[in-house]
Amino acid sequence: MTRLFCTCLFLIAVTAVPAQHKLFLVKAGEVPEKAIPVEEIYFFSSFTNGTAILKNGSRSNQRFNYHCLLDELQFLSGGDTLAIAEPGLLHKVDIDSITYYYYKGYLRQLMKMDKYTLAVKERITMGDRRKEGAYGISSGTSAIDNYSNIYRDGRAFRLQTKEDVFFKKEYTFYLGDVYDHFILADKKGFYNFFSEKRRAIDNYIKVEKINFNNIDDVKKLFLFCTG
Repeated sequence: MTRLFCTCLFLIAVTAVPAQHKLFLVKAGEVPEKAIPVEEIYFFSSFTNGTAILKNGSRSNQRFNYHCLLDELQFLSGGDTLAIAEPGLLHKVDIDSITYYYYKGYLRQLMKMDKYTLAVKERITMGDRRKEGAYGISSGTSAIDNYSNIYRDGRAFRLQTKEDVFFKKEYTFYLGDVYDHFILADKKGFYNFFSEKRRAIDNYIKVEKINFNNIDDVKKLFLFCTG
């Protein structure tokens, strides 16, 4: 499943938006993958040397990059851009100093303390649209709820919006254990992972006014729990 990606044509960015909810306006007739800037779609500025480690211990060295719009770890092979075919077989992928795991999508490690991991799922998804069936899709599907739905059966559907549509960059935080089992890093997740500190966690959340959608707050709570 080879896909070559075009460079960005242009972007209309919505200003005065918190970094964790950055918005992009894709105008009628535009293709989202071309209208959203490449530096927002890809995590790394260029494909970067890394190592994919499978659960069976085998390794593969490639040049990787993470595609936020399709939620794919991609690599270069013979001039083509390829996606990892069976991400469920991965233990992790180390790219430079960054580590990715796979749990219902790719998670990027933010912090690791002892046997615990704090990770983030960084995605660009479709936000506000003006009406149902906002896209013309070659497969015959009349409407989609999320841009990730356009990739099916090894085919990438190239879409054009019929009306102006906002896409947004979202961040969802996860807690992981030594076995690479992940759960949402919300209040319930912290209670479950650190049950012996539940009362202290509850008090810390109240005193520090922890916002579970804020990366700095989630990091603070993680350090408190693992300290």
